[in-house]
Amino acid sequence: MQYKKFAIIAAVSLMLTGCGKDDPADDVSKSSDVVVTAAEEVTEASSVPEETAETVTTEALTTEEVTTEMLTTEPVTEAETAASESNSNVMTDNSGDENEGSSLCYLDGLELGMTKEEVFSILGDDYDNMVEKSTRPSVEYEYKTKTDTDFGTDLPGYIFAEFDTENKLICFGCHLGLTGDLNEPVYPYTEDDLERAYNRLLQEIELRFGAPSSSENQYSDSGVKAQNIWDTDKCQVWAIYGTNLWAAYAPDKYEKGVNEVVVSYSIK
Repeated sequence: MQYKKFAIIAAVSLMLTGCGKDDPADDVSKSSDVVVTAAEEVTEASSVPEETAETVTTEALTTEEVTTEMLTTEPVTEAETAASESNSNVMTDNSGDENEGSSLCYLDGLELGMTKEEVFSILGDDYDNMVEKSTRPSVEYEYKTKTDTDFGTDLPGYIFAEFDTENKLICFGCHLGLTGDLNEPVYPYTEDDLERAYNRLLQEIELRFGAPSSSENQYSDSGVKAQNIWDTDKCQVWAIYGTNLWAAYAPDKYEKGVNEVVVSYSIK
């Protein structure tokens, strides 16, 4: 309103002074034009805030819509990406999660007869050790578990995958209960620790294959404390645990003996 009052006063002043023109009639006409023009300018000026407010509101809504869309779509994209990475390399994704770790999930994706490339697509090609065997010409790749809870047993160890000369998977499984370098492992866990871990894995295996085909322990003289075998259509599953396994004499120190839990899937 102050701007409007100022414009009207200025217009009236122009009418009285004639703005230096020779023809009074022209001055009056021009003065009227000035008044109208000033009024129009005031009207236009007063409408600017409304247009600005409308523009700001529109921009705010647009920004809100974009932000909402981003918040809706980005988490889905991240989840899909994480799932894709998880499928490409199981061992890399070992988080030790209570639910994921308390199973044989790392072995469930493997099948006998797979090529080395197929196995590497699941376990990854960043293995920790490679062993060439001469008893039946083969190569074994070993992957250290990332956490002690990978199999829900609280025991560290490694997963192995063994291939024949044609690079076909002929045996795979896990050894749990060892620490240190895979070429010079140490086995510090007690018989009670091993038994608890073994019983935990038995539950998981029985969920997949039912009751064992055999529980007879024909290796008791080799340090084996318990043994179970499942004969399936596709493979033979073997689970054991023991202390100072496969040795004729006791070691100088307990942890120098082979004290572990073993689960293997092999061709019949």
